[in-house]
Amino acid sequence: QVVKDPDRRIAEAIALVFRQFRKLGSAMQVTKWFVNQRIELPSRSRPSGLHSEVYWSTPKHCKIQKIIRNPRYAGCYAYGRTKTKILPDGRSQVISLPMDQWQVCIPEAHEGYISWDEYLQNQETLRTNASSFLQGAERVPSPRKGMALLQSRIICGKCGHRMRIHYDRNQIWYYVCIEKHMRQGATACQRMRGEGVDTAVGNFILAAVNQKNLALSYLVQEELRTDFEAGDRQRKNRIEHLQHQEHLASRRFMAVDPSNRLVASTLEANWEQCIRAEQEAVQEHKHYVQQHQSALDTELKEHILQLANDFGQVWNAEATTSEDRKRLLGKLIEDVTLIRNDYQAVVKLRLRGGRTQELPPVDLPRHRADIMRRDASPEVLAELETLLEAGLYDQAAAEALNRQGHRDSRGDPFTDRTIQTIRKRYHMKNGLRRQKEKLKKQGYKFGCELAAELGICYQTLQRSAEQDPDIKVQRIPAGKRTFVMYKIVNKSNQSNDSST
Repeated sequence: QVVKDPDRRIAEAIALVFRQFRKLGSAMQVTKWFVNQRIELPSRSRPSGLHSEVYWSTPKHCKIQKIIRNPRYAGCYAYGRTKTKILPDGRSQVISLPMDQWQVCIPEAHEGYISWDEYLQNQETLRTNASSFLQGAERVPSPRKGMALLQSRIICGKCGHRMRIHYDRNQIWYYVCIEKHMRQGATACQRMRGEGVDTAVGNFILAAVNQKNLALSYLVQEELRTDFEAGDRQRKNRIEHLQHQEHLASRRFMAVDPSNRLVASTLEANWEQCIRAEQEAVQEHKHYVQQHQSALDTELKEHILQLANDFGQVWNAEATTSEDRKRLLGKLIEDVTLIRNDYQAVVKLRLRGGRTQELPPVDLPRHRADIMRRDASPEVLAELETLLEAGLYDQAAAEALNRQGHRDSRGDPFTDRTIQTIRKRYHMKNGLRRQKEKLKKQGYKFGCELAAELGICYQTLQRSAEQDPDIKVQRIPAGKRTFVMYKIVNKSNQSNDSST
């Protein structure tokens, strides 16, 4: 009959591994938790030996994985999980087989620490975590300490590959898609700064969590309580084990002949070593309890209760690490697709369960050159076009815009130089040129052109225009200067017009 180990310390230590994996969802995170809490796990010198000696040590990642992958802890009898393959050079290689190729697999064959369904879910979690080491679009790394919230979950909306994160020397992060550049030598798809995108996604998460009205205070308190109880129980079990070892050492020392100093001195040293180990374990347990009590004082409990109505305080708290935010993000969002349109980012979310959500466009920071240069908003550009079409020169257009309360992109009043810069950037004709083109369509000509056509000099044309009614004169003011255009009107045309 297969039963759990009768040693309560061993049974609770193994159960703690599965409880922490159920909570953290990562074998490496479970390993870090055991190391930080300084909790040891048991192992036997000979796994096949029932009565072999048990050794306690701080677990490594491989040991945690072996426990989680072993179906015996789920009450399943399995045989043929591996296959030995002989290589051409004579060496042997052990290959792990998938579950459907096991020779024998009998779930619920005996008592286990977890159910068979939980075991299958744990294997799926391990396979998902293993995607951190894949290549290409299927790679989904585990949460890291970087500030970028969307790490491992951003997809380029142009090529479909996963985007990468680039940090500069000022710890400012950018989402970059360089897949085509690396594979084909082509230009990178897109690059955008990450703070604004992360803020938009974070606000979506805060709204989603607050809408669900989660009892956050009770969840936090329960989390702290269960963590404390798990560590406290293992420390008490260790103290009880050390007390038993100290009791055995004292009995051995008392049973030896005091005159046999060769044996008595060794047993006495062993007894003193057990006493010191027990005292150190007791002091460590007291320190652990004091830390927990100081962490859950009355003021902190009241503060936790206040956080129930505003999850944003927890999300933005300094104690909340980047890994915690990314782990919560992964519970709600499958991936995020980004598309850059000039200085805006289109953010599309794919939530857990298949539902999609598109966020409002996110404004991206402009380049310094764009910030420093003079520009105008679309409304100001439309008003400027109206003023120029009316024939206003640059200085007059600038004064008209300033009277209406408009300002340029840097918040300064418009000047003739600013209007010139904007016209050149948007290929807009000035008011003087527009007036000249309108008059040319009406038959007006410049003085030099009309003088050359009549075969006279320009000064003669000017004097004739003052006296001859057949010559129309149109003056175009342009600041301190005035441009003049002429048009000859035939008497026949004038008589026909007057009769009409």
